[in-house]
Amino acid sequence: MPHSFRFVICEPKKHWSVAIKRAWRSIGPRLSKRVLMEESSNFAYGWSLVNGSAAAFLVLDATGIGCDALMEAFEELRREAPFVRFAVVGDRHLTDKEAAFREAGAVHFLTNIRDAEQLARVAARHFESMPEPERTLEEKIWDGLPWG
Repeated sequence: MPHSFRFVICEPKKHWSVAIKRAWRSIGPRLSKRVLMEESSNFAYGWSLVNGSAAAFLVLDATGIGCDALMEAFEELRREAPFVRFAVVGDRHLTDKEAAFREAGAVHFLTNIRDAEQLARVAARHFESMPEPERTLEEKIWDGLPWG
């Protein structure tokens, strides 16, 4: 069965990716066939990965990114991709921006990498709440084959 949903982590240094992937392995095994986890070092590419997806969860490291530009991007994301949820992660100095990120639509906000499991749980709930997209008869038959 092809992956129906995307879980995309956008960050330049891969610190958060490691922690989130580790947490996802313990929380998301039942979703592994439905969810494709991907990484991107920039927001534009991460956006292209989730745009047009049936459902997606985008994690963005906001460290060093201009807040105004980010808020505009989040607004566009909410308009153009209603089944995409996003979370913001970053350094502790972003703590004072949490309310603004949440107002812009962020479903989760983290500054402590040790709390990555919370984020993985939020993503899992999002994917579990989404209906499976329609599949063609050919896809259903292929999925039923032992080697499919």
